[in-house]
Amino acid sequence: MISAGRGMMTLNDQLRDIIDGLDHENLNVRYMVASELSKLLNLRREDIMALITKVGDANMDVMSALITSLLR
Repeated sequence: MISAGRGMMTLNDQLRDIIDGLDHENLNVRYMVASELSKLLNLRREDIMALITKVGDANMDVMSALITSLLR
């Protein structure tokens, strides 16, 4: 996974890294990051659902940025 070399990262940190990767200029990097996002969604489905349903500006900013990056 993206965070394997960095040690423990919070879910928000992982999602921010994915957002940065999806905005990368290289198509191969974006494809790899999309694959990692798919793995993360499968592994941490309950955590992501909790993040989506949790009310808070920081959570909404991360989810909004992720959705925007995916739609590009």
